[in-house]
Amino acid sequence: MHPRHEDSLAFARRRTKAARGALASLAMAACVVTALSPGAQASPPGPPPPSDLLLDTDPGPSGSLVLEKGRMRHAVGRDNGTLRVSGLFDARDQAATFEDRVLADASSMQVRDGGSFVADLRFVGCATLRRSLRCKSPDRGVQVSFRATDQPNVYKLTVTAKKLSTAVTGVPQPKGPISAVFSDGAGNDRPGALSDCKKSGRHALRCKH
Repeated sequence: MHPRHEDSLAFARRRTKAARGALASLAMAACVVTALSPGAQASPPGPPPPSDLLLDTDPGPSGSLVLEKGRMRHAVGRDNGTLRVSGLFDARDQAATFEDRVLADASSMQVRDGGSFVADLRFVGCATLRRSLRCKSPDRGVQVSFRATDQPNVYKLTVTAKKLSTAVTGVPQPKGPISAVFSDGAGNDRPGALSDCKKSGRHALRCKH
């Protein structure tokens, strides 16, 4: 074979080999891009809402108070009676004025059982704290929390009272139902009640929704 022809064939082989190498590199790069693309395009899931902001109970119609739990203990021998009620407070019907009324210490609640336990509680010392409205009496005997939820103007309400005398709790062990009426001081009342109740020990009563 003519020497020039041999050189041409060798040169062609080298070009073919180089082309194959380039194609292999491109194919590998394409595989890497394909493998990475789904991960690069997918957005990581956002964090779930804090569990304490989610509603476990239907808040009911606008302007309602839905009690979820309640506990009462009558005073025995001294001023050691207590109560605690919690639930959902819907202020959608008064979204523009509700917080202002609370912060003005104008709100109150009456909580009573099916007997002689009647507590009239003033919400005083109220202030905004993070996502909550909190109230605390000077002696810390009455404490209230309106905690914002994932629904605008719907709050998780907790009312606690202690140091209650027999004049408030009565002498007998409390009996169901537990009822509560919230007043904003402007003539707007919200009633709520718990009727699934049972005695707890010799002095207390527990109720649930």
